[in-house]
Amino acid sequence: MEARSQRICLLLHAWAPLTHVFFSFNAVSCSISVELAFYATFPILIVRFNRNWGWKLLGSFGLLAFLIFVRTELRVPDPRWNYDGVTL
Repeated sequence: MEARSQRICLLLHAWAPLTHVFFSFNAVSCSISVELAFYATFPILIVRFNRNWGWKLLGSFGLLAFLIFVRTELRVPDPRWNYDGVTL
């Protein structure tokens, strides 16, 4: 089985910052993949929230900055540009 097909079956394709991967099957599975990521990280964020919420907030912003940097460096095209609903 192809790696892209495996990501789609495991709902991990929206986690890769490559347009041909996360728009490879359909928008519904991409949305569910993103939702799965949030559900997977919630238990990590909620444990002892009162004691270390500052570190978790700082870590979340750090991760966001890192992902923006990676997207910029990989020059991932914005899906809003020339996207007609078909696989890119």
